[in-house]
Parts: sequence; C-alpha cells; structure tokens
Amino acid sequence: MGATRGHILSYFRTENFLLSTAGVLIGLVLAFGINLFLMDHYEMDRMPWYYLPGGAVALWLLGQVAVLGPALRAANVPPVVATRSV
Repeated sequence: MGATRGHILSYFRTENFLLSTAGVLIGLVLAFGINLFLMDHYEMDRMPWYYLPGGAVALWLLGQVAVLGPALRAANVPPVVATRSV
C-alpha cells in the first residue's frame, strides 16, 4: 500500500538484478572450472578472456529487459485490485 509506480518498477528490477547476479556468478565459476577441466583432460585451448565478462553483461541486460514487461503490468494494477485476493 502506498507504493508509487516507480517504487514497484524499482522493486522488480532490483529483485531480478540480485537473482541474475547470483546466477551469473555461479555460471562464471562453473564455466571457468569446466574450461580448466577440459584444458587438462582433453588438451583443449583456453577460453578467450572476454567470453566470461561479455556473457555476464549480456545476461544481466537480458534479465533487465525480460523483467520490464511484468514490472510494468504490476505497476498498472490499482491497489484495490491487488489486495482483493489477500
């Protein structure tokens, strides 16, 4: 109750950013570890350094774009309608 449209949008985007950050960090560690494993056991080349930060930025941006639609819909729901089912 009392949240403005900006507060609702900010909440959705912040929550998505935190979840995306956790997923990206786990993915970075796993990708690096798998790369080391493949280099040791299968004599594969080292992954270029820019793949990991480039992929992380792309996933963060994709996450923010993906949450924009649901956040805008949630911000347009009147408080009376949102609290009816509670």
